[in-house]
Amino acid sequence: MQAVFFDIDGTILETHGAGREAFSAALREVYGLADDLSYVVWAGATDLLVLDQVAQRNKTELTEDKHPHFFEVLSHKTDHAMGHTTGLQVFPGVSELIAALHEHPMVSLGLITGNARGSAFQKLKHVGLDHYFDHGGFGDQHGDRNELARLAKVAASELTPALKNHFVLGDTPADIRCAHAIGAQAIGVATGHFDAAALTSAGAHHVFEDFSQWGDVLKILSE
Repeated sequence: MQAVFFDIDGTILETHGAGREAFSAALREVYGLADDLSYVVWAGATDLLVLDQVAQRNKTELTEDKHPHFFEVLSHKTDHAMGHTTGLQVFPGVSELIAALHEHPMVSLGLITGNARGSAFQKLKHVGLDHYFDHGGFGDQHGDRNELARLAKVAASELTPALKNHFVLGDTPADIRCAHAIGAQAIGVATGHFDAAALTSAGAHHVFEDFSQWGDVLKILSE
């Protein structure tokens, strides 16, 4: 059995700023903080890490006791922003690859994403892919993506104890590093902010410009 973990933003889809809009709106509602988040580097980040950046930038404390409410509000704001964004895009071959893996009897599908769990599934819902996933590591669980990978691996193993091999598909060096952190094969895809050379340099075992030739990716994951 193989465990296959997908990143979301830059790997599965492009939201054209809907995630940033939702995060900013949730900050205003929960913490009363007006911030356009223009300084945040989102690629490879986690939502908890972004909250830390916001606190440092604004020289304020975003109290942890409000975090659960913040992430609940963020989920609703993400739903709204995704429903009103223009040009929402699923990258080439991704839908076909996920559907094929879902049908494969020897594959367990999961997520490793910097998005909080609620936001992650809102994003996937708006492109019709949420029903393929039910476990993973999420950005409201820990600020370190490597730790999210470990949590995702544990969750997958609890559901499917016979797992032997693990793969992480992502578009940033952070995705590649978290794959190595759990002893997984790292498959990079250059549909985000990093090109193939950067992903190879980060240690990706395989790199694709996109997943339009999804059958080639499936062969690697199925071997």
